[in-house]
Amino acid sequence: MNLFKTLLIPAMLGTLLTSCNNEEENNPEATSDIKVVWKANLGEMTNPLENLYLFPAIDDNDNIYCVLNNFTLSSSTPEMVSVSSTGQIRWTTPLDEGFGDVDGYPVYSSGKVFQSYNNHLYCLDAGSGTILWQKNLPGEFDSYSSVAVKDNRLYISSTIDYSTTILYCYTLDGTQVFAETYPDMASSGSVMISGNQLIVWFIQDPKILIANLNGELQRIIDLQAEGYNLLNIPSVNPVTDRNGNLIFAANRFEDGEVYFASYSPEGTENWRFNSGSSLSQITVDGDYLLLALSDLVCLNATTGSVEWSVAQTWLASFNDNILATNAGYFSASWIGLTCASNSAITLDDNIYLGHGPTAINHSGNLLMFTAVSSSDGGDDIRYLYCLDVGTNGLLSNLTWPLPCYDYANTNYKP
Repeated sequence: MNLFKTLLIPAMLGTLLTSCNNEEENNPEATSDIKVVWKANLGEMTNPLENLYLFPAIDDNDNIYCVLNNFTLSSSTPEMVSVSSTGQIRWTTPLDEGFGDVDGYPVYSSGKVFQSYNNHLYCLDAGSGTILWQKNLPGEFDSYSSVAVKDNRLYISSTIDYSTTILYCYTLDGTQVFAETYPDMASSGSVMISGNQLIVWFIQDPKILIANLNGELQRIIDLQAEGYNLLNIPSVNPVTDRNGNLIFAANRFEDGEVYFASYSPEGTENWRFNSGSSLSQITVDGDYLLLALSDLVCLNATTGSVEWSVAQTWLASFNDNILATNAGYFSASWIGLTCASNSAITLDDNIYLGHGPTAINHSGNLLMFTAVSSSDGGDDIRYLYCLDVGTNGLLSNLTWPLPCYDYANTNYKP
């Protein structure tokens, strides 16, 4: 479980459990501004701290692939679940029993779904859910590591003894292409792909490693030497803009506050923006960035200056924001769903406390995960909602890599 969830969830748990007693009152079907297209029952959630924060993968036919944690104090047997474009459960496949949350995102490519968990990389058949192959990743596998895909190759990292990282490359059928070792690289995050470069994010000893697609080291950006500390905010996913600049969030040693910063591929800092103590994932929109801080803030990607901001009426979201074709930035929180467009709020709906991330399918509907208390007072029920909120699809002119490790996935694919 990442640090943000560790800090936020216990603080809000009392509010969550109190507010979830009336399912009808907080159900999206009871709102007036949002139409429910369908909802899929994903089963009971026996632990209120289970992870509902993982983004789904979506194939070209709008089939959805998500991973559900089934976390207890002694074990965890996650399940990969596929839901059809009409809300029907297509298949459910348990992964190996282990311990702890799954933090890596699923990835869809060429009829297969890839998922990392418990020192393993799984490949499942997207049609049936059958596990086609799995690879053991030796060492202390970092749970944040997700798969990146490009040109029918998979890239994933694993840390050995918290001191050395191995970057693995496989073909889609599981054949190993290379395993490149990088000493003095600890606690690796997911591999990102920007053009013909691989970018690996290191948390414990904050560094950014840039290699070519064959794993050959190009350069290392030592963020600790630059005055940054990543240990407090490991879950903010770095992104790249259309010019290949890397944008991330980190604390500064000098004052302990959170800064969003842009670095060129050569390792030169372009700008930094002080957000105080506010965190947000980063959404890229051409020459702009959207941050869901205490306000929704739009930054100029070139200069880091504020283009506009909009006050929110609820707790800002730590989850990724979604960019729709109507230039609307959809952001979800524990309390509601909002859409900001051209510095104005166009949707602000109190949907449900305690939901997970949002995504947009190819038909343009918004997908949202929730946990709803059962009417008989039993365990919470996990649902996947498909909502018509007037998005009309994804913004279609985006050609550079998008956030949330979605570099060969269809989560945000136009």
